[in-house]
Amino acid sequence: MDYGLKQALKVLIALACGVSVTAASISINNKNNSKTLEKNEQINGTIEPPNYTPISRTESQVGKYADIDGDGTVDGIIFADLAVGGSGIYNKYNTEDSNRNEMCVYTIPKTSNYKDYYISKKYTDKINGTQDVVTIYDNNQGTNTNDRFYVMNLNNVSSKYLYFYKNANRKINNYDTLTDKKFGSGRQNTINMLNKWKNDGFGQRDDNDLWNYIQNDVKKGWFVPSSQELAAFGDNLNIYALDAPTNINGIYADGVKERKLTSYLWSSSLASSLTAYGIGFYSKCIYVNWYNTEHCSVRLAHTF
Repeated sequence: MDYGLKQALKVLIALACGVSVTAASISINNKNNSKTLEKNEQINGTIEPPNYTPISRTESQVGKYADIDGDGTVDGIIFADLAVGGSGIYNKYNTEDSNRNEMCVYTIPKTSNYKDYYISKKYTDKINGTQDVVTIYDNNQGTNTNDRFYVMNLNNVSSKYLYFYKNANRKINNYDTLTDKKFGSGRQNTINMLNKWKNDGFGQRDDNDLWNYIQNDVKKGWFVPSSQELAAFGDNLNIYALDAPTNINGIYADGVKERKLTSYLWSSSLASSLTAYGIGFYSKCIYVNWYNTEHCSVRLAHTF
């Protein structure tokens, strides 16, 4: 056979084999790793992945549920959206009391350049009925993208009522610099307090101090909300006890318990050398608790 003809046939055979291998590879990827293929297709600008419903970049997503790591499990409920920001006062206890209003006020900053999210499914929970679930599209979107949402866990840390720091009575003299009230400070408050508690920084650790129960959760990015973060949670989700009770067979339903919440929650914000802020759903305000004698529930927050 002519040498030139042989070479031409080799090229044709190689091309045919290459097409076959490529087609097989695509088939395998589509069957076993469809999300990788879908992401590649989106990057190439060809098609959107199935069931991909991007969320609005301008409309608030507060009240929807959140899957913070994209594993299909609902982790909490969105109570603040940094694409929108906002402010308010969680106080129906005494709206004429300026000191009380100052304690209950919150301001949510507005940011930009946040990550990409989509609606993955519907979910139902007592705290807000049936809502969409917001899911992060890709956890590896670069260091220049910001978390957009603040999410509150759907459950308390423990079924027990916990102390803030039982043996720290009047010992935290730097309370006003160790923690902060403002929105966005909860994570750092938690780190600061947990480090002090681990080292008996303000007194001996007690097994029923809240910090004893949250150590593993903190490693996963969860934190005790600041007082302003708690205020935003209560106000934005309209959690006020008995405001509009439901009369069922002559029995008035309890709005807090109906939403699977306990009466009071600790914040991570110190109010003095012997008190810390909390939220009272029955009191309808942010208030202070004596952490050496009183104990409350704890619910953690996360950003994503």
